[in-house]
Amino acid sequence: MQATTHTYNPAPLLDMLRSTLNAPNDAVLARMLGLSPAAISKIRNQHVPVSSAVLLQVHEITGISIRELRNLIGDTSTNLWESQRAWIRPAGRTVGSLATR
Repeated sequence: MQATTHTYNPAPLLDMLRSTLNAPNDAVLARMLGLSPAAISKIRNQHVPVSSAVLLQVHEITGISIRELRNLIGDTSTNLWESQRAWIRPAGRTVGSLATR
């Protein structure tokens, strides 16, 4: 039996949110989530991960569970720290937060 592997991809989450919230594009979605359009672009293009703060904001707006949101982006780890290890650079520096970019 072969194990199923999951790959991080935030596009399904963003696409589902655009559909659910009737946002015609990512710029409108960003405003609905209280983010900048650049932040959504960086998430969609996998330059920064979907942060726990963004997941909480999406949960509060949509009522979708954090677990389901994490599943949509391919995060099947048991805790958030494990899911963000992939975003830690070898020198020990993490990818910058959305607030500082």
